[in-house]
Amino acid sequence: MILKQKIGSFRYVPHYAGNRALSDAERMSFLLRPVTRLELAAQTQWTDPDNLTAWRGKALAEHLKNEEYGALIPQLPVQFQVGLRQFVEHVSEVQNVQIEDEDGTPRTLTDPVEIYLEMAGEDWDIGMVKADSGFASPEEAGDFGLVAEIQYVLNTSATLHGDERKNFLSLCAGSNQPTAAAAAPAPATDAPDKVST
Repeated sequence: MILKQKIGSFRYVPHYAGNRALSDAERMSFLLRPVTRLELAAQTQWTDPDNLTAWRGKALAEHLKNEEYGALIPQLPVQFQVGLRQFVEHVSEVQNVQIEDEDGTPRTLTDPVEIYLEMAGEDWDIGMVKADSGFASPEEAGDFGLVAEIQYVLNTSATLHGDERKNFLSLCAGSNQPTAAAAAPAPATDAPDKVST
């Protein structure tokens, strides 16, 4: 039996740069495949140089041939390459991600490798793949960068289970109406719904 790789995947709408406040047509989103606990444990071996070289050669073969950035990938610090591996293996179906080229022309990105390479230069020491990144929420991680937020969500989803995980994943879809999404349920009262006379 062949299992689909996207089993358990969920659509994530980042908080990064006010993204959730945009209209549905403008908001960026990603299909994320959660990191399993087994994968999280295996990631400790990813820093091995031979392991990284073998992964790059297999998974990034076409990207390594790219004249613009291919030669730079093997020169990235190890923690960036480990972060890139997690990002590439768990992010797909990118929607509405645009950057400005040096001449100011907007360019749409759909490839997780290009997104990671474009966004990894942000202010956070990115690429540290571990469950406890020091962030308290996706919003806080998003303040440090798009990749930081996505890595936080991936690693958090790996450590949750049961209803805790369902509740976390239900918050991932986002809303352009933050007050409606965060509205508390009406308080329960002891009064009966119907008073009989």
